[in-house]
Amino acid sequence: MRESNDSALYLAWVFFKSNLAVSFSIIGILFLLMMFSFVPIIGFISSILISFVGITIGAFFAKAVIKAKTPEEMVEIAKSTTVKSLLMDNMSVAIGVYLASLIVFIIAFIVIGLLGSLVANDIAYFQYTGHVSATAIILMIIDLALILILFYIYPAVIGHAYMSDDFTDAFKKVFLMLNPSFWKKTFNVRYMILVFIWMLVFPTAFLLAFISMFVLIGFILLFILLLYSSAIYGYAYLLSK
Repeated sequence: MRESNDSALYLAWVFFKSNLAVSFSIIGILFLLMMFSFVPIIGFISSILISFVGITIGAFFAKAVIKAKTPEEMVEIAKSTTVKSLLMDNMSVAIGVYLASLIVFIIAFIVIGLLGSLVANDIAYFQYTGHVSATAIILMIIDLALILILFYIYPAVIGHAYMSDDFTDAFKKVFLMLNPSFWKKTFNVRYMILVFIWMLVFPTAFLLAFISMFVLIGFILLFILLLYSSAIYGYAYLLSK
């Protein structure tokens, strides 16, 4: 199937409806973890577990999307999938992705925050004088550019990490986020279209799922959205090889 948002969403729906037992079991697990996340003390642990569940499912489905050449093949993959395989087959990958992501985002936060702090004084000065230095403008542009680049390359980076088979490889692949030579691989029209559409669809769909969480439909949408995004990461991997 062609690497597109339509294909990603369709394959997510095919997987969901082809094994309703597994799909609703995962939805039930997500529901329980979400409820526990509001409980003092264990809420922090539940929040971490939600991340791990999302990553393990994501890695499983991204690999499934790469393997499935037709919707019929995805049906067969879905029917042979168990809750255990969906949650456990990529556990080491999930740990690698999670830990490396924490490190990368801390580094990115420090760098972006540092650039922002350097501009802060000029912004305060601008409020009184109406003038801002060329240095401040350049730093603001660099800061904004870094943020946009990180969001833009994120699907490709996670896609490459999801294709890993062990902790070490997954951990290393996340650091492609900081590799400008890797960024160049994403500068192609097909990747741009894929990711820009995803950037428009994902926030809207996530907000809709979040608002609907007080009823079952919200968690169904959340699960399908997780599969859809994972498929996008798989396609991003193919388009950035």
